[in-house]
Formats: sequence, C-alpha cells, structure tokens
Amino acid sequence: MTDAAFLIRRPHTKDGRGIFNLVRSCGPPLDLNSKYLYFLVGAHFSETSAVVESSDRMVGFASAYRLPDEKDRLFIWQLAVRQEARGKGIGQSMIDDILSRPVCRSVRYLEATVTPSNAASKHLFKKLAKRLGVVCREDTFLESQHFGETVHEQEIRLTIGPFLQ
Repeated sequence: MTDAAFLIRRPHTKDGRGIFNLVRSCGPPLDLNSKYLYFLVGAHFSETSAVVESSDRMVGFASAYRLPDEKDRLFIWQLAVRQEARGKGIGQSMIDDILSRPVCRSVRYLEATVTPSNAASKHLFKKLAKRLGVVCREDTFLESQHFGETVHEQEIRLTIGPFLQ
C-alpha cells in the first residue's frame, strides 16, 4: 500500500458489511461480531466512531461510546486497521478525530479493554497516554472464566486520563 491520503469519517449504516469484512480480515485477537452489530454502529454510534478510507478502500475502523452514567468517559470498544495500513498512525488518528468532535467535549477519560496477548493495542493506548501527558492505569475488567465455555483471555481495562479537550 502506498502512502495515499487517508480520509477519516463517521460510519454510516451502509458501512456495516465493509466494517465486518475489515474486522474479519484483521483476525485474532479482534473479536468478530455480527454484521448486524456493525450496521448498528453506523446507525446509532456514528458520532463516536470512525472509519478510514484510502483509495476508496476501508482500511480502519474504531467504535466507541460515552459511558451512559459517566459522560466524561469514552470507551473505545473496537479498533481495527488493515495489515497493510498499520504503522501509519491510523489508530491514533481515529481516536484523535473522535475526541475532537463536539459530542466528546466533556470527555476527560478514555477507556478500553485489551487481552494480554494484544500487545499492539496496549502499545497504542500507552503511547496515546504519553502523547497526551496523562497516566494509563490498568485493572482487570473480566477474567477468563466470565466467558464460560468460550475460550477467551482475560480483559484488562486501560483508563487514560484525566485530560482536558
């Protein structure tokens, strides 16, 4: 992939299938959800989510939402970047774009969960905290046994902040 211009925009309902295919192409450790869920992201969470296009191809996706009872917290639910587009700052750019939107004006904390084996995501969030000049705290969000019969790693919550917009 060449360093073509990247376009960051809010997802639309019609992007659901493209988002599904992007996440599927990334493979583990990302969890692949149903196509319907990705249609819902475009329909209900577009203000706090993003897609990135390059040469008319979707190369990045971030879904996030403000916590219902803590409006100063933005939870990054899923972040995906195509293999050939990694290392170009797309993940950080999507988060920056979302945080710059009017709906996130009061956000002072960013939260995400990562599995222990997802070193790339953990690195991205720690790098973000350093760039913003804030701390990144870790605690356990879900243990493996919470998932029951499904084999799933522990989910570690990263909390970045407080920061001011």
